[in-house]
Amino acid sequence: MAGKGKSGGNKNGHSLPAYQRIQKVIRERIAAGDLTTGDVVQSERELVRIHGVSLMTARHALSSLEQEGIVERRRGAGTFIAAPKIHFNKLTSYTEQMPAAA
Repeated sequence: MAGKGKSGGNKNGHSLPAYQRIQKVIRERIAAGDLTTGDVVQSERELVRIHGVSLMTARHALSSLEQEGIVERRRGAGTFIAAPKIHFNKLTSYTEQMPAAA
């Protein structure tokens, strides 16, 4: 067991869990402009083949991205890059702002 100390990596020598590595690749492709709103993301099975992970790991990666609003999963159609979420602040009138400022 020499050389198998706790170095923060997993059995493949990677510091991130497999599902986070998959997410990182997808995020990097979005940032680089390779994937834009509406584009298809690789299927779970393609992610399994590409990254050498289990189907459960690929599902976990995509589910987490879906919860974050980065992808949309459509049953029978696939996984797509979601439109960016725009958060609007509530606009208030002058008379609504005055009591809050007092």
